[in-house]
Amino acid sequence: MRKIFKLSYEYILFYLQLLFIALFVLVLLAYNLDIAEKSFLERRMFSENVRGMWLGDPRVDTDVAFEFPEIPNADYMLYKNLDDSFDITRAIWGTSDVFGLSSFIDEGRFFNTDDYASNVQAVVVGSDMVFRSFEENGKRYLHYDGRLFEVIGVFCETGTVLDRTIYVNLRSILETHEHLALYYIDARDEDTVSRVVSEFQQNAEGKYKIMLQEYESSVHYGGIGGVNHTMLLTAVIAAVLNLLITVIFFVTHKKHKVAVQKLYGMTSKNLAWSYGKSIAVIITASFISVVLVIVGLSQYMGGFFTLEKLAVYHFMIMGGGLIALGMAVVFFIVKLARKVNISDTLKGR
Repeated sequence: MRKIFKLSYEYILFYLQLLFIALFVLVLLAYNLDIAEKSFLERRMFSENVRGMWLGDPRVDTDVAFEFPEIPNADYMLYKNLDDSFDITRAIWGTSDVFGLSSFIDEGRFFNTDDYASNVQAVVVGSDMVFRSFEENGKRYLHYDGRLFEVIGVFCETGTVLDRTIYVNLRSILETHEHLALYYIDARDEDTVSRVVSEFQQNAEGKYKIMLQEYESSVHYGGIGGVNHTMLLTAVIAAVLNLLITVIFFVTHKKHKVAVQKLYGMTSKNLAWSYGKSIAVIITASFISVVLVIVGLSQYMGGFFTLEKLAVYHFMIMGGGLIALGMAVVFFIVKLARKVNISDTLKGR
């Protein structure tokens, strides 16, 4: 019993530090994800990288079809605004579900690459727009522009403009609408948007003109960026440095024990194995504790901490981070232990 108490007393500080580091990072991550989602929706489902692009030439009345640029290793969205008043009707095409709109689906599904690649007459509507549709033969349809479109998905209620939005397959719209109009290009990074714009400009040479237009919004796109990113990074660095300081005090406190271990022939490999096993137990206990605390907070204070934004892979990354920290701790312990002078330590110097 005494040995167990002694062992827990020696490593309890490591356990608490790993526990609170992981909890702090996960809670702050959930907050940033929630801010990013709300800002994205309030920006009318556009990111900060979006660029407007007028395709056309006022001197030419004829319409010219354009090609959908294929950019290697780059995903982007292409939108054509059909109605941008109180309600939004927007034609959409993308290389993938770049901004995770499928995560907002309450019924059915969002567009996939097969839908984009074809001329299928399909729409995805917000919760406030369902009243415009009707059911027939087990399917839901919506009349638009004198044509019948199948409602393949309905967004959940968000309290934002997404509730009043209708997304239409862009390829099906281009069958009856002019190609030359105002489009918006959006992606996860500015470089991808610039590459797509450049590709459009190259394809337009000798056919039509392109005029770029900035999209203005009063809402700042949040997420882990700018000040939030700096705060998160600073807090993590401070926590890790505090952990390393604890290691120094740990080895100093165990200096006599380390000297005896070295006297009995324990090598750096033996020391790493000995302390590594204890740290592995601490990491496992910390991970389990973090999961249990997050589950408890999600049940009673999930809305306050927005923990529903966390996915399984966030916990997997957190687990990997704890293992990396544990390995760093063991490495630092062994490195400091190697510097312990056996003779001086046993003489009380």
